[in-house]
Amino acid sequence: MKFLLPILIVALNLNLGLTQPCIFDKVNQKKGYIKLASEDTAISESNVNRNERLIYYIPIVFHIIHNNGDENISDEIVFSQIDALNETFGGIISGANSEDAEIRFCLPTLTPEGLPTNGINRVVSTETDMTTEEEMRVKNLIRWDTRKYLNVWVVKSIDYNPSTNQRVLGYAYLPNGAVGEEFDGIVIDASAVGRPSDVTINTKFLGHTLTHEVGHYLNLFHTWGQNSGTCRDDDGVGDTPPCEGEFYSKYNVLTRNCNVPFQCNSLRMIENYMDYSEDRCSNTFTNGQVIRMRDALERLRPELIDPLNIINTGCFEEYVDENNGRQPNKIRIYPNPTNGIINIFPELNTDLFSSVTVYDVVGEIVYYFNQTLSNKSLTEFNINHLPKGIYIITIQNESSKHLERIVLN
Repeated sequence: MKFLLPILIVALNLNLGLTQPCIFDKVNQKKGYIKLASEDTAISESNVNRNERLIYYIPIVFHIIHNNGDENISDEIVFSQIDALNETFGGIISGANSEDAEIRFCLPTLTPEGLPTNGINRVVSTETDMTTEEEMRVKNLIRWDTRKYLNVWVVKSIDYNPSTNQRVLGYAYLPNGAVGEEFDGIVIDASAVGRPSDVTINTKFLGHTLTHEVGHYLNLFHTWGQNSGTCRDDDGVGDTPPCEGEFYSKYNVLTRNCNVPFQCNSLRMIENYMDYSEDRCSNTFTNGQVIRMRDALERLRPELIDPLNIINTGCFEEYVDENNGRQPNKIRIYPNPTNGIINIFPELNTDLFSSVTVYDVVGEIVYYFNQTLSNKSLTEFNINHLPKGIYIITIQNESSKHLERIVLN
């Protein structure tokens, strides 16, 4: 059984110009886990052949805890947040030099009990004004298996102080340590979820708060390190330059630039998602951060990305095209159940050379072929030579991966 380090990692409300200290250091000192957190920082950043990297898919479920107020955000806002996650982790931000982490996010279509869902749960509760000291009062309202779903609790406020108008935008737990899995997941202020449909230079929220928190969930620290926050501190990633403590980079709507200080003998990487910057300033994960996040998935969260988990959560992935926006991977596989004949009917923008693989229930490849899939053009194949039972079909191309469970009668 995996456990989670009881360290809260937060992003503050940058847009109100607040200076509340991050509670990361406070909770570290209180819990005494600075050394434990530091033991897992050295991840190899050797060159990885990107052609050999698998795309990892993460089922992500949103629990909207609300009291019938504005915090009861719409499905469309959640959909826009999925778009933002896939763009930021896919390196698809205009003008950015970000690595493609080859990590994608999808809303599950099956609950842990196998019932239909859209991946968005709504719970009416006064606990929507929550504190980190009593976080379990929110998380115990609803929780899906944290080994198989990334749980995101959306609330009205986190540690809100009305006298100073200070609040926290979100926090997450690292994927190792000494506290039980019931803590695992991300809590986020409803106002920071998603992005408006009409993105302009005046837009302060672009969905990057959740990108920042998912970075923590995948074992990334803030760019300024873990302990002292000085030039000698380190975040465990070799290609993020050292910097000094917290810094809130602001976007100037007149110059359309962000303020960038010179620290520790170099310009601060304020564009990094793991720094504190307005969403309009952040657009980058480095190669070292990508390697560290993928290592966290492979080593610390393997059940989350297991292909069988993608099937069992009904996580049918979507990809994001930089020019065309959100493009559902619409591939129909039918009939299901089947007597052996299987039809593939894609609805795609372009012809895509794809690999079609059939696995048995223990993960062995039992059938495989390559095929160029054309929009609304039927492809047929036959597996009636296989024993009756349950099989998993994957269709993968350069843009997406579709997985589906099928019954052979």
